[in-house]
Amino acid sequence: MAVVEFKNEKGLLEYHVNDISSYEGFDSLVEFFTAVELGVLLDIKEGPGTRLALIEFGSVKIQLVFSDQIGNYFYAVDVAGCAKAKELAKDIEDRIAENN
Repeated sequence: MAVVEFKNEKGLLEYHVNDISSYEGFDSLVEFFTAVELGVLLDIKEGPGTRLALIEFGSVKIQLVFSDQIGNYFYAVDVAGCAKAKELAKDIEDRIAENN
């Protein structure tokens, strides 16, 4: 499975993108979310072993994270974005399946 769903400490679902887990894969996911899914990049930060991108889809905000220990994952910032996060996970799954 390319994308795996986990519940985080806030009770919201995280989507771990196992097939795109690299540092460089973070850039590919940012591009996918902004160019293909038409999200707006609000903020991007980098630190030791971590990259963060906050992307907005209308009124919904999605946090994309790269961790050198976990890989790439994303989650809705609040409950209102859970459906959009799930939709994005399915779109990534479908895209990966098409290319394999």
